[in-house]
Amino acid sequence: MIKAILTIDVDGHVKDVKILNDLGYGTRESAREAFLKWIFEPAKRGAEPVATIITYSIRFVFLEG
Repeated sequence: MIKAILTIDVDGHVKDVKILNDLGYGTRESAREAFLKWIFEPAKRGAEPVATIITYSIRFVFLEG
């Protein structure tokens, strides 16, 4: 499992990714690339969207090929 800190902008797009660990085999780069494609429902303060920082984990499964 790879854990990252994501900065999510007021529009819900991931603007920054800090990978906290990786499994090798290019998982750091793959996770970063995947996180940057995600779109979240923006956090809100009252009715106003705000940028936020979250910690998120993604699981990689290695398949024999």
